Amino acid sequence: GVRLVFLVAQAMTESDQRKLEKEHSEYGDIIQSSSVDGHRRLGYKILMGYAWAFTRCAQVEYTAKTDDNVVLDMDRLINILRERTRSTKDFIACSVPSRNIATGRLARPHMRGNWSLTKEELEVDILPDFCTGFLYVTTPQVGAALVQVGLVLYSQTEVVVTEDYLIAGVLRERLPDVSLEALETGVTARMWQNFFSHCPWLTTVKQTFFNDLVVTKRSSRSGVQYVGHIFTPAVWRFFLCIHMEALLEMVEMKMAGIVPDYVWDVCVR
Repeated sequence: GVRLVFLVAQAMTESDQRKLEKEHSEYGDIIQSSSVDGHRRLGYKILMGYAWAFTRCAQVEYTAKTDDNVVLDMDRLINILRERTRSTKDFIACSVPSRNIATGRLARPHMRGNWSLTKEELEVDILPDFCTGFLYVTTPQVGAALVQVGLVLYSQTEVVVTEDYLIAGVLRERLPDVSLEALETGVTARMWQNFFSHCPWLTTVKQTFFNDLVVTKRSSRSGVQYVGHIFTPAVWRFFLCIHMEALLEMVEMKMAGIVPDYVWDVCVR
């Protein structure tokens, strides 16, 4: 069977808190942390979820993380997990791993700016291999190990790294026995795992237009559609904008301020 829970932070108002408590009393599906909410604080909620899963559900085979604005092909995911032969005991798996992704440095881009990091926040210019936050699967035991690594690395500083970079990249990299894998195990999946995933453009194409497990992902705040059918104009806008902004960022890093605002605003959210 599958158990779905929602990871939430502190409620903004007493009214919201009462709604959460009512939801939990009816469905038992709310796991609440004491941390303040925020895009750059998602990592706290995910790690809290892993701690909860290990203490309450350590006997289950898998734990999966996804976003509340994602539509998953649950039947396909369950079938893959039922048929999956683990290549290693400890892993984090997703549709296709992301590799050789340059660290975004500018907060100015409208699409990519949400994921930008300064040198002080993350020194490396190429991100550790990771799984995007749309969906990734691991085990309760690996989740608990990630929590322990997080406690060591960030015991004295606040986490500001975007959650998928953090969980499936930075923290996973500190666990040498935890591999990053494709969820499926057929010949095509192995080709993506071993070859195609090393090309960021190909990975983005697959994740955006040909995602095997994520049917769609749309921002509830801005309406940006990150994943969808290849004939969906909104998905093409996102895809083209992240590539245009990547090129503009390279120019800006060489000549700061040279790109006028109206060019950046082509991709306003």
